[in-house]
Amino acid sequence: MSITVPNPVKPSVDELWDAPLPELYERLNVELVESPIADPKFFGAVMVRREGGIILMLAPGLTEFETDCFARSLLSDAVGGVLPPLSGSFETTSRPLGNADPDIEEALRRVRERDAR
Repeated sequence: MSITVPNPVKPSVDELWDAPLPELYERLNVELVESPIADPKFFGAVMVRREGGIILMLAPGLTEFETDCFARSLLSDAVGGVLPPLSGSFETTSRPLGNADPDIEEALRRVRERDAR
């Protein structure tokens, strides 16, 4: 599945690997949201807003190293797969909204509701 970001900002591989996460979040217009999903197999989700920007949802309790790796991998997916996929026992799944996990849908609904205020 490919995702098109309005006015895409596609960072280089070097930038995605090396830029401090706060700078990367700012450059890509990322909103960080803590996930309500407690499943130990879930590490996060990424959603590209139609109007631009990215919502990055990460599982609570991740180590700094896990946060760094998972955030960069998910952001790569959001901008068109700049980085190679995670290896080992980590698997990412792409689903169109409306077919996602109910907890992810609920978290996204809350973000939209907050944005509408």
